Amino acid sequence: NAGFVFVAAISRIVLVNPAHPWWMVANDALTGPGGTGVWIILPALVADICDEDELKTGCRREGSYTSIFQWMVKFGFSIAFLVSNIVLELTGFKAELGGAQSEHTLFWMRTIYTVLPALAMIVMFWLISRYHLDEARCHEIREELEERRGAL
Repeated sequence: NAGFVFVAAISRIVLVNPAHPWWMVANDALTGPGGTGVWIILPALVADICDEDELKTGCRREGSYTSIFQWMVKFGFSIAFLVSNIVLELTGFKAELGGAQSEHTLFWMRTIYTVLPALAMIVMFWLISRYHLDEARCHEIREELEERRGAL
C-alpha cells in the first residue's frame, strides 16, 4: 500500500502536467488504494498493540489506545494544514494571480507536491521496518491470551 503511494508521489513529475490535465486521474488511481490501505491497516496495528499490552499488563485498554491514535490523526492533519500554508507561501504563490503564477512558483509547487509525499513514504517505510509485531508474533500473543482467559 505504501508502495502505491510512493509510486503515485514520484509519478507526479510526469502526471501533473497542465498540458494533459486528465493524467492526474492516473495519479489518483495510484494514490487511492494506498491511502485506503493505510486507513485499514493502522487500526489493525492498534488492535495488535492492545493485545500485546494485555499480555504484558493483564488490562484491556483499547479506549486509551484508540483515543491517542485518533488524537494523533487530528494533530497530524492540523500540522499538515499549517505546513501546507507555509510551504505554499515559500513557493512564491500569490493568490491574487490565480492560475497565472510565475514559472518559478509552479516549478516549486510541483517539486514540493512530488518530493514531500515521497519523503514521507520513505519515513513510513523506515517506521514500518521498526514495527516489532509480525503476523506470527500476533498469533502467538492471541494464543497466549486465549489460554489465559479463554477465547472471546
